[in-house]
Amino acid sequence: MPFDEKKYQKEYREKNKEKHKEYCKQYYQDNRDKLIKNQLERDSLRKDEIKKYVRSKSRLKSSRIRHWREYNMLYDGTMDELHELYDNTKECQLCHFKFNEDNSKNNYDRKVVEHDHLSRYFRSICCQRCNMKIAKVDRKRHILLLEIHRYHLNK
Repeated sequence: MPFDEKKYQKEYREKNKEKHKEYCKQYYQDNRDKLIKNQLERDSLRKDEIKKYVRSKSRLKSSRIRHWREYNMLYDGTMDELHELYDNTKECQLCHFKFNEDNSKNNYDRKVVEHDHLSRYFRSICCQRCNMKIAKVDRKRHILLLEIHRYHLNK
């Protein structure tokens, strides 16, 4: 019969449960200060990481809002409300593709603010793929409007 390591480990743990508890207790007493110091260092590192994350999120928010303002994007609410809507949108509002948390490295799967390029009004938050499809329609609409305008001028 082959040696069953998992079974052996389980039996060993059962036999030596009290011995292991005593060992852990003694180790904690001997190294209490060192363990507490290490825990405090880990906690402070976590706090620093959280601060960096919050700063990077706020920096990202301000750069997005600045970009939307420079482009003169029009939205019925404030830009902060638009950014909150952007952050809270988890899927494309057109094709229902689910976005990744990191806003995907794949260019076609990333989250974008879809807007009318003529009037600059916000329409929806969608994936880049849907945005490109709508952009084609917008370009054709723009060309159609120019052709209609030329037609009426030459009449």
